Amino acid sequence: MNLTASDELLVSASPCGMRAAAVAGGRAVAFYTETLARPSRLGDVHVARVLGRMTGIGACVLDIGGGEEAFLPNARGIGADGAPLIVQVVGDAHGEKRARVTRTPAMEMIASPPAGRSPVVSVSKTT
Repeated sequence: MNLTASDELLVSASPCGMRAAAVAGGRAVAFYTETLARPSRLGDVHVARVLGRMTGIGACVLDIGGGEEAFLPNARGIGADGAPLIVQVVGDAHGEKRARVTRTPAMEMIASPPAGRSPVVSVSKTT
């Protein structure tokens, strides 16, 4: 998303968390929210390991460390179960859904983590 000089980034911060919206041409084009109870993991880079595969949809489940699992779509051609894999969180976990990750980390997110957080690198446990 590219904002111009006439576009806006609206931010609301409170002791409970933060909300931000990008406004282009008078319309909201992106929205971000983070609560202190469950901080966002967007942009975090992990050395994960493959836990299992969903062959019907070409995806897999990964252990991203810290007791968390993630969903990797388009996982065709990755190594065997237990194989290490570098991934980046592109969608936070919510409800019963796991965090969504990609195999192509965007390094600029590491240089500018959301909400002033330090970047996180986690290593999943070994077997």
